Amino acid sequence: MTIQTKKTLKRLKCHLEAKVRPELVLNQLKIEVHHDDPKIVQIHDALSKDITQHIIAEAAPFMSRSKVIQNVEVNNNAESSTRTSTTTWLPQNLVTDKISKKVETISGLDLSVVGAAEDLQITSYGIGGHYNPHVDTAYATVMFYVCCSEIKLH
Repeated sequence: MTIQTKKTLKRLKCHLEAKVRPELVLNQLKIEVHHDDPKIVQIHDALSKDITQHIIAEAAPFMSRSKVIQNVEVNNNAESSTRTSTTTWLPQNLVTDKISKKVETISGLDLSVVGAAEDLQITSYGIGGHYNPHVDTAYATVMFYVCCSEIKLH
């Protein structure tokens, strides 16, 4: 089921894009446009298998039940049925720096500015996991999906 009109769906396209960035000349982006306003795109094969496997291995021992903010003023987070997943945050390192560089290349945003981006959040929703629609104050959200068959969390 889609909430978009047939006219809107006809305008949405997939394309390769190299932009004017040297990093993309030999490794063009495979972009699938899902929505024009707000702009929602899917970029296929954005991260290498080596990087995703490294992230999964690094995150696995630290995954715990995700929490949501209950009270911003006192930084009170709690488990909630509105979000059923496990999460961890990876601090900056050589691999997360590569991912940040990829995000900068794709988006044109400068993530080197202090406070411009959070640490890398790793979340596993598992079978039946979800996060209900919610308000987010982020300027932009970038998500990398890794197929569940590739993830082996212990």
